[in-house]
Order: sequence, then structure tokens, then C-alpha cells
Amino acid sequence: MMRLSVILLLVGMMPVTASVYSQSTKLSFEARNQKIVDVLKTIEDQTKFSFFYKNEQVDVNRRVSMDVENKSVGEILEAIFKDSNVRFKFFSDNLILLSSEDPENVQSNSSQQKKNIEGKVIDSSGQPLPGVSISMKGTTVGTVTDFNGNFRLTDVSGDATLLFSFVGMKTKEILVAGQTVFNVTMEE
Repeated sequence: MMRLSVILLLVGMMPVTASVYSQSTKLSFEARNQKIVDVLKTIEDQTKFSFFYKNEQVDVNRRVSMDVENKSVGEILEAIFKDSNVRFKFFSDNLILLSSEDPENVQSNSSQQKKNIEGKVIDSSGQPLPGVSISMKGTTVGTVTDFNGNFRLTDVSGDATLLFSFVGMKTKEILVAGQTVFNVTMEE
């Protein structure tokens, strides 16, 4: 029971810890006419954060110049994306970059319609698996299961392949094929 309490406490603190870490970690670097993707790499190299984004939503090839002196990750991202529709969200050690465009205004052909998907990941004994990494194959878009093994991904293409990975478990690939609910059992 004590172990469960400690795990619950740690999982509950993860978003708070990421937010505190992002504000307490100060960076200094110079970027001269660099692509945003290179600036994000610099931030990743100097912190414990990883960035996730969809190339079609976030223009990471746009060039920026900036002198960063003792700034938090949040302040840097606000400066980079000040005049764009990109917002960011901290999740554990991940920073997710999102377009704030209304999905109804984004053009897509009917075979590529985007859907919201959700599900639950369990182990072979039926116990929920927190911390399972779920990503769309060939992209940097993904999420992680919560303490109850639940996950949710938005704007998933109907023909995407989902990759489920967890330390000590076999990686699983599942075709979306129009489905919106996934109940996945990971095997050791």
C-alpha cells in the first residue's frame, strides 16, 4: 500500500514538476538566422525536455534570430512563436507544440480525415500501464498513458499507425483504420 501511495504522489506531481522545472531552468544561447527546429534542438540539448509537434501544424523551418540570456523555456517559446498560432503545453519531460487553428478550417481530403482517439493500455495480467509511450509512426506526435493506463490523441489520420512502447515490453504497432477506441495489452 505504501508503494502505491508513493507512485500516486509521484505521478500526480509530474505536470507540476515539469512546469516548475521549465520556469526554474534558465538558458542562455545565441541563434542567428537559425531554423526553429535547430533552436528546439538547442533547448533539448540544454534541458531534459523533448519536443513533439506535427510538421504540417508547426513551421519549424522558419528562421529566427535571438539572443537568449537567462530565460526560461516558456519565455523562449513565447518569443519564438509570438506572431504565430502555435501554443505549447508541458507534459512531464515533453513539450507539445500545437497549432491553435480551428480543425474545421484545416483542409484535408476525405481519406485523411482526422479523428480523436482514446483507449487504455494494460499488461498481460490486466493491470493498467502508466507511462506507455504512444506515437504516430513516422511523426513526432504522441502521448503517454496516465496512471490508469488511459490515453487520448487528437487529430489522428484514419490511415495512421500507432506505436505503443514501454520499457520491458514488446513494441506494438496498430493501424488506426478508422477506429476511435483502442484497448491494448502489452506483452513482456
